[in-house]
Amino acid sequence: MKKSVASFGVKLHKSSDQGAHWTELTLPAYPPKPQDGPMAEDSTPWNVEMIWSLAAGNADQANTLWAGCMPAGLFKSEDAGQSWVLNRALWENPKRLAWVVA
Repeated sequence: MKKSVASFGVKLHKSSDQGAHWTELTLPAYPPKPQDGPMAEDSTPWNVEMIWSLAAGNADQANTLWAGCMPAGLFKSEDAGQSWVLNRALWENPKRLAWVVA
């Protein structure tokens, strides 16, 4: 009897053996939404809803990955997707609130 597993939401997996085996990776994540200050009024969801672009670094950056996410955010991993760092200059830019039209 086959076991069936349901999985919903954003996921990242990698294979080091041409797809014979897969390992789930850590997902990019936004910081907690501030309770006060200019970003407290941000109605954008502060969770990754989609990874719309995933790119490898240059040839001399073998373990670097870039992930473009929705809502508008850019993340970088320097350890092949084991951890992610948000580009805060983009995320905290007050103009970001106008980048995506609902």
